[in-house]
Amino acid sequence: MFYGVAYYPEHWAEEKWENDAGNIRACGMDGVRIGEFAWCRMEPREGVFDFDWMDRAIDTLGRTGLKVILGTPTATPPSWLVHTYPDMLPVDANGIEMKNGVRKYYCHSNEIYRQYSQRIAEKLAYQYGHNPHVVGWQIDNELGDHDTVRCYCPRCRNAFIAWCQKKFASLDELNRAWGTIFWSQEYSAWDEIDLPYPRKAIGLNPSHLLDYYRFASDQVIEYAENQIQTLRPLIAPDQWITTNIIATYWEIDFKKLARQLDFVSWDCYTIIDATSPVREPEASPAPPVVFPPRPEMISLVHDLMRSFSKNPFWVMETAGQDRLVAYHTLAHGGDGINFFRWRNCRFGAEQARGGYEYHGIFSERFHEGKRIAAELHGIAKHFSQTTYQAQIGLFYSFDMGWAYDIRYVYPRSRWLDATGYWRLVEEYYAAFWNKNIPMEALGPADDFSAFNVVLVPCLYLTTDDLNEKLCEYVAHGGTLIVGPASGTKDWNNVYIDTLPPDGKLKALFGCELTGSGEISFANQDLSVTLTADAPLAAGQTFACQTKSSSALGFFNPFRPVETLRPISAQAFGYFASGEAACTINAYGKGKAIYLGFSPNKEFMNALIGWLETEKRIHPLLHTPAGVEVTVRSGEQGTVMFIVNHNFAPVHISLPAAYRDVVQGRVLEGDVCIEPQYTLVLVPADK
Repeated sequence: MFYGVAYYPEHWAEEKWENDAGNIRACGMDGVRIGEFAWCRMEPREGVFDFDWMDRAIDTLGRTGLKVILGTPTATPPSWLVHTYPDMLPVDANGIEMKNGVRKYYCHSNEIYRQYSQRIAEKLAYQYGHNPHVVGWQIDNELGDHDTVRCYCPRCRNAFIAWCQKKFASLDELNRAWGTIFWSQEYSAWDEIDLPYPRKAIGLNPSHLLDYYRFASDQVIEYAENQIQTLRPLIAPDQWITTNIIATYWEIDFKKLARQLDFVSWDCYTIIDATSPVREPEASPAPPVVFPPRPEMISLVHDLMRSFSKNPFWVMETAGQDRLVAYHTLAHGGDGINFFRWRNCRFGAEQARGGYEYHGIFSERFHEGKRIAAELHGIAKHFSQTTYQAQIGLFYSFDMGWAYDIRYVYPRSRWLDATGYWRLVEEYYAAFWNKNIPMEALGPADDFSAFNVVLVPCLYLTTDDLNEKLCEYVAHGGTLIVGPASGTKDWNNVYIDTLPPDGKLKALFGCELTGSGEISFANQDLSVTLTADAPLAAGQTFACQTKSSSALGFFNPFRPVETLRPISAQAFGYFASGEAACTINAYGKGKAIYLGFSPNKEFMNALIGWLETEKRIHPLLHTPAGVEVTVRSGEQGTVMFIVNHNFAPVHISLPAAYRDVVQGRVLEGDVCIEPQYTLVLVPADK
């Protein structure tokens, strides 16, 4: 496992570098990440490049044994660039042009900015592409941060029209796909197409909006790929390329972005990411409630990151709960962690953030980091060449997430207050996470066949190919569970013209919707009672999640609820109205379950119990709330991680004797785990 820290030599006098490098090494760090914000020092004036200082910094760091991760500095363009080419500035949804003086103030569609970004990446590649101290590259920094994915400048409008021309063979095809006959929106020329400005009167065309979201994501991906393709032929084969994704900003299809990366990294700030469900633009009102920590959300993001490239992921930035984050990353298949930052900054927008060293004095974080490094280096042989072991699949799709949020959290696409798509995915994930049943995140193109169970919180958009894939999965023995609003729309975000679910899904689930296909239960409590012969929790009544599961609900919308008409399926639960709420259908060798409601925790626990009885899943270990168990396996055997996310000690019962590889002790029976601590265990005879 790589164990490193962010360092900014340009922030400090050169005479401090050697001492800093020695201290970083003394802390047990393997390397440093540098350079991602230093463009103005690399190219102080247009066409005038200065890498002498960077040469000396890398040489100083490398001589102490530190490996260097080099960031392309394109997240912070130099002032001379924006003043020379002011049309590179992005425009927000309110038509306000962003100004320089912060970071990320550039439009990803702007060809001039792309050219300058490629040029600085190329210069760096020529300079350091075969430097023995440089082990890898980070493209840009936190793509999509600061609400910079969806730009509304004139260049984006022109680029969006070109994107539409590439996607659709003709305007007639676009008009049909988007349903522009509604409100007399049919286009007679390509240049009539505008961007879907949110500041317009409510009623944006959801198909137009979804394609704009896809376009904006593609622009960021193209921008990153330009740098990747520039670097790749110029750097040594053993130098890798990644970028650091920021969690909860899902405006980019990160799975598509990952195609040209060697592995995915993300910036895991648990205090921010796991305690607030709302990531809103500057000046937005604060949520009216304080949200509790959600470590399951961090686990979900770890699993998503691993899924994007099907490789071990890295945490490229983290600060706070350092030991917990390091071991939690390992527990989910991570192979690298890089902390933020070595010295706290004396100036700028991030003053006093981070810090292993303050004003020449080592902080407690330094001493903790040194202990963590010693532990990780001591146990590395146990998890080297091992992979995370999952039991079930959890389906996700960026296209479906954007479309779902357009409909149900209109017109945003964020990880919102237990109402948006990604919070819906998190709730399904959390139910199984709480039972220590490890999951693998699966996109539409992934192979489902290795998993006994696949969960689909919402199959909102469908295609014939995806429908066929799901049918084949169940026919060969899989168990498929989907939530409401599934099989409802085509890939253009248009409702299908027959009662859902779509096409072959009707035979797969053996049911269809009744009436309008969607019922509003606004301001009403809603429950489902299972039948006396239900396969799980027979005769029991469960409350439904009909709105935000947060205490008050920042936006307070209601979730989709559907009533079903069984065809070949068995209805095993009914609403108080007497209409079917959920069905189970035998299809080939497997089973397909359709839930017309968002299940609460009690229902999910009953479902998990049934799947366990059916021998489709098995909890790795029964533990108290907030204690997570995962497994990594390889040729050298199996390593079990038991992570106590709680801020208090807990007791667990081990089913056999294990050796704690960190402390070298043998544990069995009742064991106490300290707060925020992780046990790393192998069988006692290993």
